Formats: sequence, C-alpha cells, structure tokens
Amino acid sequence: MEQFLTNPLFQALFNSPVPRIIVMANAPEFTILISNDAHKSVTNLVGRNITGKSVWEIFDPNEAGGDGGILLKDALTEAQQTNKTILMPPFRYDMNAPDGKGMVEKWWQLEIMPIGGDDTTPEYLLTTTNSITDQVFKEREREEFRLELEKLVEERTHNLERAYEQVHLSKLAAQLGTFDMDLVRGHMEWDARCRELFGIAHNAEVTYEKDFLSGLHPDDRVRITTIIDKLFRMEISDGIYDVEYRTIGAEDNRLRWVRAKGKVYFDGVGQPMRFIGSVLDITDQKHEEQLRNDFIAIASHELKTPLTSLQGYIQYLYRKARKSEDHSNLPVLSQAEKQVIKMSKMINGFLNLSRLESGKLHLNLSEVPVMNLIEEVVADVTLAEPDINILIARETRATAVADPDKIAHVILNLLTNAVKYAEKEKPVTISCDADDEQVTVSVRDEGIGINPSDQERIFDRFHRAGNPETNFVSGFGIGLYLSREIVMLHGGNIWVDSQPGAGSTFSFSIPLAGPPQR
Repeated sequence: MEQFLTNPLFQALFNSPVPRIIVMANAPEFTILISNDAHKSVTNLVGRNITGKSVWEIFDPNEAGGDGGILLKDALTEAQQTNKTILMPPFRYDMNAPDGKGMVEKWWQLEIMPIGGDDTTPEYLLTTTNSITDQVFKEREREEFRLELEKLVEERTHNLERAYEQVHLSKLAAQLGTFDMDLVRGHMEWDARCRELFGIAHNAEVTYEKDFLSGLHPDDRVRITTIIDKLFRMEISDGIYDVEYRTIGAEDNRLRWVRAKGKVYFDGVGQPMRFIGSVLDITDQKHEEQLRNDFIAIASHELKTPLTSLQGYIQYLYRKARKSEDHSNLPVLSQAEKQVIKMSKMINGFLNLSRLESGKLHLNLSEVPVMNLIEEVVADVTLAEPDINILIARETRATAVADPDKIAHVILNLLTNAVKYAEKEKPVTISCDADDEQVTVSVRDEGIGINPSDQERIFDRFHRAGNPETNFVSGFGIGLYLSREIVMLHGGNIWVDSQPGAGSTFSFSIPLAGPPQR
C-alpha cells in the first residue's frame, strides 16, 4: 500500500481539490489512514491530526443532525462486505460552526470505493466527499417558492372564482345585461339579458348596425350615435360611457328605458380596441319619474296664473305708491316684486325640468352670435341688480348652432349662480373663446369654491353642495342640471373647475356654425 500511496499519479489524484479520505477497511472502527486538505477544509477539520483515529471518533453518527451518521456507517460497512463501490444518496450530517458556536446544517453525497485486498475483501476504502449544502438549500428555496406560488395561485384562483360568482350574482340580482364590442374585428356580443332589453329572442349573431342602431328609439338615435362617435375618439373622450335611452323591441315592439354604462379601451396609439359595458332596465323608474314630472308640470302651470296676477297687482300698487310718493311702502313693494320674479323663475325652472324629462323640451336651432347673447344676458342681470360687477374678459365673435333662448338660459343660470356665491367686492368674469370646432363660454367667480366631492355631482338633479357657507342661498338644485341637459341636447359639454376658497369657473361648449371672427 505504501508504494500505492507514494505513486505520483495517485498523489495527484488524491491531493486534487476534491475532498477525499482513505480508511482501513479491515479495522473494526474504520481507522483513518489519510485525509487530503480539501477534505479537512470542507469538514472543518483544518489543523487537526485525524490520522490513525476511528471514523466514528471524528464523525460520531449519534451526534450529527438527521440520519446521516447512521447512513455513513451502513455505507462503509456495505462497501467493506461487498467489495463494491457505493454511491450514497444525499444525506444530512451537521458540522460544528466555524466559530465553534453550535452546529451548522450540512448536506453531503459520498462515493466509497474499495481499494486493494483480494476479490472479496478490500484493504482500504477511498471515500470521495461532495458537499451539496448550497444545492440543497437552493432546491429547498425553489420548492418553498413553488409551494408559495401554488398557494398564491390557489388563493388568487379562489378569489377570482368568488369575485366572478359575486359579479354573477350581482348581475342576476340587478338584472344587468352585458355587451362586448371587438372594434378591431368588428364583432359584437350580447348576453341573453341584453338581447331581452332590445326585444330579441334568437341567439344568432348581433351587429351594431342591424340590432343596436335599429333598436334605438328614433328620438334617441342621433343623440346616442353622436355620443358613441365621440367616445371612440381618444383626443376628446376618456372612454367612459353613461347614458339613458329608449329601445323599441325588434320582435316584441315594446318600448323600454335603459341605462347603459361602459368603457372604451384604446391601444398605445389611441385607436379604440374594445367597448365593454352593461345595460339596466329603468322603465319602471322612468314611469315613476314621468308621474312626478306630470305632477310638477300641472302644479307649476296652475301656479303661474295666480302668480302672474299677483305680480300685476304688486306692480299696480308700486306705481300708485310712487305717484303718491308713499316712501314707506315703495321699498316693501319693490322687494315683493323681486320675490314674485324669483318665484316665477323657479316655477319656469320646474316646467322646463318636466318638459325635459318627458322629452318635450325641443330646440329651435339657428345660427346665433354667442357674444350677442352674452351681452344681452349681462345687460339684463345688471339692470335688475345695478350693484353687481360683471366683467366681459374676452370677446370672440363666434356663431354657434343653438337655440338662443335656451343657451341664454344657461348663461343666465351660470351668471346668477356666480353672483350668489361670489364675494361682493370682487367681480364676476365671463369670457367667450372658440377653436375650429366649438365655442366655449366660461363664468368665473372669486367665491368660496366647491369641494371636490361635490364637483362630481354638481350637475345632478336636485343636488346642492353640502357647505355650511351656502345654506343662506336659495334654490332647489335644478338650475345646473337643466343647464347640463340643454348643453347636451346641443351636442356640447359642460364642466366646472374649482378649488375650495379660491372660487369656481363654470364652462360650457357647443358646436360652431362657422369659423370664428377674431
């Protein structure tokens, strides 16, 4: 064996960076004959002389973590008894920490090769030791990651299933219909409820032109198609769809009111890709609203006659008091007339509301010089309230396609609102601008401003801002709602920009009749 150990080829092999140890196979406790530096390094035995010591004195099978020590003893015994090379499976055998404090988890894989002796009994056992701790830890991390990922996927799948079920149940409870338009392929899908709301019983393919457009009530068709055309243009639309319209059933010829909500999705260059949304039957709600509107219309109409007579009586008494120089009653009669005028405007507002919601508020369109309307309204307001300071900031001489009376009503409403909420010493500013497609009128006040939460609902019917500073202002919250509906009937838009404590700017835009004159 000495000759074998001193062989240069064996020494080169044994002293390679691969950890190796030779033990005496015939010794009862497998006495260590020699260990290379790589083996001492990987087993934290650098500086220790282990030659001549038993394997179990150095590697006690009862002290190591896991069952590695027992496996090692069994493998050495098997190699000695069978005279065959044994490749041990990965096993755990913990080692002392380099700092001597506690044990460190270690994983190994050993190859035990018999050397010398005869055909049945080896003289020595050459053990090659591979430390696989890093691989085991990485595999453990991968397995933990895989398990966490499976758990996450399972949770997400469960949550998605629950969310889908909740949406499905909500849809059933609300009796919502859904639609999905693939604008690239030109394909449209309606679910059963959506088909029902358009009076369709078949399950054949539906199309935008044949089923949707032809299913719209004739009085709503132009308005809805105009909204949808704008909806598909990213430069003028946020893609949000929220409208009410009537349908005429294709097969049952039944009239239904529906509310449709949805969203258009655009690609990276602004081209519309998908249009997805839902449809809700609001026919019963509209019938109830119609009953209320009919009551409001009747009540308002009945109030107009006595109120007109009352205004006439007050004006007669005012003229008589002024002729007789009855200075004690003149202020009272003047205030009484103002209150009658305010009530008349309120009643007219309710009448317009009932006409609007019953579809009887029609537009008498013509080409209207918008600046002329502004000047007329400003003159009327300042005549009634001489102390009001209204400034006309920009005068773009643009002509719009509009109903002059109704657009004048919108301008008057925005001006009177601005006067109500503005600080008395600061002016209200009105301006008129135009581009190549539309004219925009803006009214700016330097008042208390509007909270962001109220701005979202400021144009809703009967909504009034919940601000203690506005409790002194009279009104029912229908002026801005009517203004919005009038502007929308013109194919325009209305909005507000405001900061609490910094005033508000209300603006609306309507289509031009021709290029503006600057």
